[in-house]
Amino acid sequence: SEYQKIKNYISSKEKPGTKRKKYKGLSQDIYKNNANSVVYIGNPAGKGGMGSGFLIDKKEGLILTNWHVIEGTKKVYVWFKPDDPSKMDENVLITQPRLDGEVIKKNKNKDLGLVKVSTVPKKAKALNINNTQSISVGSTAYSIGHPSGLTWTFNSGMVTQVRKSYQWRYRNSRHKANVIQHEVPTNPGNSGGPLFNATGDVIGVNSFKDSKGEA
Repeated sequence: SEYQKIKNYISSKEKPGTKRKKYKGLSQDIYKNNANSVVYIGNPAGKGGMGSGFLIDKKEGLILTNWHVIEGTKKVYVWFKPDDPSKMDENVLITQPRLDGEVIKKNKNKDLGLVKVSTVPKKAKALNINNTQSISVGSTAYSIGHPSGLTWTFNSGMVTQVRKSYQWRYRNSRHKANVIQHEVPTNPGNSGGPLFNATGDVIGVNSFKDSKGEA
């Protein structure tokens, strides 16, 4: 058959001993390459409870998260992804050694906060933030976070709209920022975690969920 002829032709052009590279799915690579840079944040003041964050500067130990995750405190607890999967369970994780994080900057209006830690694991890297590339409605977005305490959960969904200067509110605060509306499953604990595009660049910070969609 013609199909077999094509296969035979391709095989004849390959050098003896050549091994074909196995294609690794891009979505798997996004998790593999970035999960070690996503952190679990605990708020000892209790107002924010817990949430996610991610490393943006390894040398300085800077972690980006939501304002409402660090609300009401100047100190937070930070855990990077443990090497031992059995220690990823939330109840076990919080008994493991932690890093003390200092809240050094807040932008309440945009619901953003910056945390500094003194040391960073070797396996972690600063994630690449892409704020220049246009975001297409209909493209796929990915997130890593801790929804309902299910640590380092990886999810995906469609970008359903991009809304400029969107306003939203929590119980005691109001906020305004450019927002990526998407269908990536989002729950308490995802807040502050990174939203990725298909090439693994960070395009947003997961902040809230409402009846119109998730952002």
